[in-house]
Amino acid sequence: MFSRTVERVLNSAAREAVTRRHAHLTLEHLLFAIVNETSGDKILRAAGAKTDKIKADLDAFLDEHLETLPLGAKRPPEQTLAFRRVLQTAVLHVQSAGKAEADVGDILAALLAQGRSYAVDLLTGQGVSRLDILNYISHGISKVSGGDGEAEAAPGGGSLLERLPLRFGATVLNWPDLLPRAGASDVSGGVAHVDEWAVSLGTGVLTPDRGGSFDLSLEGGRRGNEDDLGARETFLRLTLSIQVSDETWK
Repeated sequence: MFSRTVERVLNSAAREAVTRRHAHLTLEHLLFAIVNETSGDKILRAAGAKTDKIKADLDAFLDEHLETLPLGAKRPPEQTLAFRRVLQTAVLHVQSAGKAEADVGDILAALLAQGRSYAVDLLTGQGVSRLDILNYISHGISKVSGGDGEAEAAPGGGSLLERLPLRFGATVLNWPDLLPRAGASDVSGGVAHVDEWAVSLGTGVLTPDRGGSFDLSLEGGRRGNEDDLGARETFLRLTLSIQVSDETWK
């Protein structure tokens, strides 16, 4: 499921949170562990990141902005929902790609697919995108001239169908029991078990400069629990995502 390098990164992130007595294991711990791992540093540099600055900024953030446990506290830090979602996203991606295990690059790509966080903002603030990571780990394409892998790839190329691959994914989530049971006014009357599942079908194409992309995805699924929660909903989402770089407009 996870490569030995990823297992080492996850252990390092957990140790960092324990050492600093943090109450939660966050995306910032994860990125800090990745950037201090040789392969993670290499991927981020190829994507145009200044890894020394990322290390310094994360170190300061972890020192100053996260909740700490009292001295002598025995409980381990709790993984945030975003942390768990990154691992789930990475696993689903490698399974859909037919890979045996998720590596550091897959974790980075999954991290950049999440919503706003300090870790994501730190990377995007340096111009690092999910597409940059995928281009490097999949094709060896580096944004940095003279970097590892090919400096650039020929734009275009291939038929339209080759440039519009279909992607299929599925997600099954088991949410923490935090909501009141059906008929209860608060959690003192019992908590409800909530499930969510979704399937998605998508496609996308790179811009000619390979610095941007246009992605279209259709996702449908169901969340809730009629027996415990007293509510269940079916959803269908059509999402258009556009990413561009400065070069795209030139």
